[in-house]
Amino acid sequence: MAWPAPKGLRVGAAQARADLAPITTRLDAITAVRVVAAAAALILVPALPRFGARAPGSMALLTVAYLVATTAIEQLRRRLGRRSARAIQAVLVLDAVYLGLVVARTGGHQSQLIFLVYLHVVAVTLLVSYRIGLRVAVLHAGLLVLGWFAADAAVFGASASGGRGGGFPSAVLNATTFLVVAVGAAACSSINERALRASRSDLGVLVELGADLERVARPEQVVEACASHATDRLGFPRAVVVVRDRDRWWGTLRDGAAQTTVAEAAGVDAVTAAAWSRGPELVRSLDIDEDPLLRGLLPGATNVVVVPLTVDGQHLGAVVAEWGHRRGRIPAASVSSLVQAAGHASLSLRGALLLRKVEELATRDTLTGLANRRLFEEALAREVGRADRDGSPLSLIIMDLDHFKSVNDTHGHQTGDEVLRQVGAALAATCRSMDLPARYGGEEFVVILPDCSAAAALAAANRLRAAVTTGVTALHITLSAGVATLPDNALDADRLVAAADSALYDAKRAGRDRAVASTRSHPPPVRLPTVGDHQHLAG
Repeated sequence: MAWPAPKGLRVGAAQARADLAPITTRLDAITAVRVVAAAAALILVPALPRFGARAPGSMALLTVAYLVATTAIEQLRRRLGRRSARAIQAVLVLDAVYLGLVVARTGGHQSQLIFLVYLHVVAVTLLVSYRIGLRVAVLHAGLLVLGWFAADAAVFGASASGGRGGGFPSAVLNATTFLVVAVGAAACSSINERALRASRSDLGVLVELGADLERVARPEQVVEACASHATDRLGFPRAVVVVRDRDRWWGTLRDGAAQTTVAEAAGVDAVTAAAWSRGPELVRSLDIDEDPLLRGLLPGATNVVVVPLTVDGQHLGAVVAEWGHRRGRIPAASVSSLVQAAGHASLSLRGALLLRKVEELATRDTLTGLANRRLFEEALAREVGRADRDGSPLSLIIMDLDHFKSVNDTHGHQTGDEVLRQVGAALAATCRSMDLPARYGGEEFVVILPDCSAAAALAAANRLRAAVTTGVTALHITLSAGVATLPDNALDADRLVAAADSALYDAKRAGRDRAVASTRSHPPPVRLPTVGDHQHLAG
């Protein structure tokens, strides 16, 4: 008979380490069952009235020999460690042989100790493996039938069956009962193992999501990780994760392996609002009137689950995943896994949003939303270093609102703040994606223009002036601008700022409402005197 290694021993090194304690516990339980069976045999055999005085003594010798043999095999198993599968098989066979002899010597299929066989079959099936449990049941059945033949032949003394005609069917019935009990225990064990494997798989998937979330820091990355988790690990064909920012939605749509960025201005869909108030929602299909946002992102979606992204009563967004009409009803396990994933993603998303807000407070001007002076100085130093390495031009614009003090004096500081906000919005909308507009202080603004020549920078300054004049609706204002370029007007960040600032004052002196390019030229590099110079001076 080919005996497979007990389930849990045929695993990789990492899994073996993870399962070492449970396997040891199960084998210790089998040892306890073995001791109970031996003790029961020693205690109950003398109480059986049909056996003579010599029967308890021979049973005691058999039991002692059995315990010595099993103890030796157990010690060998502990020394072998992971290579102990054959030792486990050997001791289980020895258990079956011992119990078969006990049953055969105490009446065979009519033995009052036959319950020990059932105990052994059930214990092996549940604690070791249901496959091995079935094999042990077959072994016990064969031993029971062999025991009947031995008893009928008076091998153990007087026939226990009283003749083949009446005892053999009963022995076969008992042997069949072993198999039925083993199959029933195996079925229960199999169901239990499948549930445990599914639970372990769900936990492993959740751990993988946790690892993904630990590796990301930006809110966009959290959203992408959650959407990928829904499609790649949970099996949803399409999934979209949306986050609400005031009256605007942003997020990620996953359709299989394809990923799309979401940016929509819309209200809250009815199904999303219901999920926020009641919890996860399962809907057959999205309504085009009540759910225009999600319907537009997942056209034709059926069997949809909507899970809220909520933390401490704060509604951040929603995870919407489609199972599809061709795949039947959504499994409860998939819904539960998605809910758990959304809970983890909600916490990570809130943390990422708070971190972004802290970073913005540290690097952004609270009034205009532009970069503050600290971020401007860090970016300028970085861009000067890059321009030096690449040999590319770098330009800087410094702008100042004309007569802004009179705006505050005449119209009040609230109107002045609104003007500054509108100036910031106009600059942000007009600059290139690589440019960095910043509030330098008060009514002064600066713009870093990487890879921009002096002529292009002057044109950009005039374009920004026009955008500000048009974009500010609170009052009619003008501004003056000074432009400087590296390496034409300076070779480092400080001199570049000074050159642009000097050009700004030139624009002010020239009548304001204009942009002026710096006319400074950077000083030539200092040349150290050589030996030839000293000789020339000496001559």
